Amino acid sequence: MRIFEPQQVRKKYLLIPAMPTPNGRLHLGHMGGPFLKMDILARLYRRNGHQAEVMSASDVYESYTLMKSFRTHLPVQTVCNDFHELIVKDLSAMLVECSHYFNPLEEAFRTTVDDTYRDTLEKLTAAGAVVKRTEKVLYSPSADKYIVGTWLKGKCPHCHSDAGSYLCEACGMQFNPEDVLEPAAVTGETDLEEVTVESFFLKITQPEALIAYIHKMGVPDINLEIVQRYLTHYNNEVRLTNPGKWGVKWQNDVWRGENYNVVFPYSGLLSLSRVCGGLYPAGQHPFSKDSEVITIASFGIDSTVPWFVGVLGSCLATDELKPFDYFLTNHFYRLEGSKFSTSRSHAIWAADIVNKTKASVDAVRYYLTKNNPEFEEKDFFVQDFISLNNHFLVERLNNQIEKCWHYLEPAEVQPISDSLLRALEAALETQSAYLEPPRQQLAESLTVFDGWVKRLTDKNIWKLQPYWALKSIALLAYPVMPQMSQALWTALSAAGAPSLESFLAIEPVVKKDPLPRFFEVLTYEDLLPCLPATLTQATTQPPTSSRILLDFMEPEVEAGIMEVREVNLINNEERIAPFKASRFEVYPGQQSPLDKHEVRECWFISQGKGEVVYNGSEVVPVSSGDVLYFESNQSHQVTNTGEDQLIIFSVWWKK
Repeated sequence: MRIFEPQQVRKKYLLIPAMPTPNGRLHLGHMGGPFLKMDILARLYRRNGHQAEVMSASDVYESYTLMKSFRTHLPVQTVCNDFHELIVKDLSAMLVECSHYFNPLEEAFRTTVDDTYRDTLEKLTAAGAVVKRTEKVLYSPSADKYIVGTWLKGKCPHCHSDAGSYLCEACGMQFNPEDVLEPAAVTGETDLEEVTVESFFLKITQPEALIAYIHKMGVPDINLEIVQRYLTHYNNEVRLTNPGKWGVKWQNDVWRGENYNVVFPYSGLLSLSRVCGGLYPAGQHPFSKDSEVITIASFGIDSTVPWFVGVLGSCLATDELKPFDYFLTNHFYRLEGSKFSTSRSHAIWAADIVNKTKASVDAVRYYLTKNNPEFEEKDFFVQDFISLNNHFLVERLNNQIEKCWHYLEPAEVQPISDSLLRALEAALETQSAYLEPPRQQLAESLTVFDGWVKRLTDKNIWKLQPYWALKSIALLAYPVMPQMSQALWTALSAAGAPSLESFLAIEPVVKKDPLPRFFEVLTYEDLLPCLPATLTQATTQPPTSSRILLDFMEPEVEAGIMEVREVNLINNEERIAPFKASRFEVYPGQQSPLDKHEVRECWFISQGKGEVVYNGSEVVPVSSGDVLYFESNQSHQVTNTGEDQLIIFSVWWKK
């Protein structure tokens, strides 16, 4: 099959997720957007035989680091350095692999970063794309600071929502400080004076070319509408500098106190991207005009103007820089109906949900992928996550993987069947189409994986071709669930990471130990160590679609014979039904233990066929669709006489 052959053309990619402000850790709202997108895409490209490097940096010159410094009474450099390290830990916990994630304040990077900031503005000035404008801003003599950026609050001039700094999260528009309605100082200064300063702006001299390039990128209409509205309202100009004390100096003229003109951090996004490009493995710089490296950035909808107008507009303004090839955007991700908030501690920190609970990183990544804010706002619902983990990842996927490993006979592995190979090739191609730009669709990509799990079950491939069932799962799941995929790949004695090129090779499997259990049954109590005080079990209600679903308890397993999973019928310490229930499976050729009890019981045969011995003498053949009733104190035992699992649902109650 052609997709399993070595790539004749090995493409090169540089993937840059949004550069977070190091004034806090990364929560699942951050992860559910650009970081997960870029990691999934990088793993897809590498699996498919290409080179993909994920690089990013902490945006240390963003003014919100000053607010954290003010609140904590720590030097701003300390704030940036400390949170940079915590961000690195959150990325690592979520298995987001960055070739480089650097701190611009580190000695190894600071000179390069600052010089690149200035070089970018010099290139734009030489191209005649920079204009100087006077603007009115507020200044506090007692605090010796301009009330701009993190210090400014008021209402958005475009949609009248509460807003601050330079942009509105409600409508996505960027604005200038003098446009803010009802302006005030966040930190309460009242000795505010309106003063005039001179700032530099990028002039988009050919807005039609910018719009045409954005069209070519294939971005959602909402981003294009924001760009067009902004360009029209602000005369095709976007900010390059602003007054302040923290940042890279553009002009050394001191205006008031210790304030001078610094490079606007949103404009610095291009410069940080160029620094990332300089770290790309040997070859042409990804942003040089003739580079073959495909560059992709990912960010939230609130950063539309900085990236589309500031970054892309700057690239198009000079002949020296190659513009990004693709932008991938996302909407806001909420936690139980409210915006993730660092200031209110309304957040689930990425490292906490993985390191402080039984939740696996793959389960979190799977949920964030399936419930992703690609095209509209979405919510992380705690109960919904628990339900998805328990019903699909544990009950369907993990249990089938364990049974498949049981069936695997290393000495009997045969080449993959043509029909399965053709089906897998189609699944991989469809998955790649969903995950690649310009219109990446993370949630849709999982329909391919979910469908593959169902195919393996419906066609009994878990049992008939266990080696290829496990290997195909590792291959398809790798972009989203790398921990499980790598473990399966390694257990099958395959070298390196899952890849198309090495898929068809049959390696001698050493089947010494059982596979690790990749997913564990979760309860609300299991997640308490990572949940914020803003949530309680009463407030974390699952969406309508999953409120009626019940969870199974931990399985009782008799290795190689059967396993039983009782239904959890306890809610808020109260039993919700006058009976108990379970689901159990008896493996082919195996027999359940002889059972006798005071309760009455009904069995519903869901799958397979078998033979029941009742009261020591009555023998009853059973198959899918049959229902049996056992009177109290009557012995019963079932033998699986078929080739598939015998699956039975049981309900029992007292007289």
